[in-house]
Amino acid sequence: MLIYVIPFVLLLVVAIVLKKREAGKEADKAPKKTAAARTKSKATTSKQKAALKNESHVAEAPTANQKQVTQLSTELKKQIQALS
Repeated sequence: MLIYVIPFVLLLVVAIVLKKREAGKEADKAPKKTAAARTKSKATTSKQKAALKNESHVAEAPTANQKQVTQLSTELKKQIQALS
């Protein structure tokens, strides 16, 4: 049984190492951001966050809404009580 397991594990390790090497090479090929691009992206997100903060403070203080109470007729009250 170990005759099958050992080569499989070795093959798996080799495959993982090769994938990591390939991923590392692709990361090196990827264009790196310049300092100006970094600050631009940071400035954009900070402006968006600032806009969201400003919008959240605009909300008015919650006020209690007074509901209008309508009086029920005595017949309707009796019908409701009869259902209960």
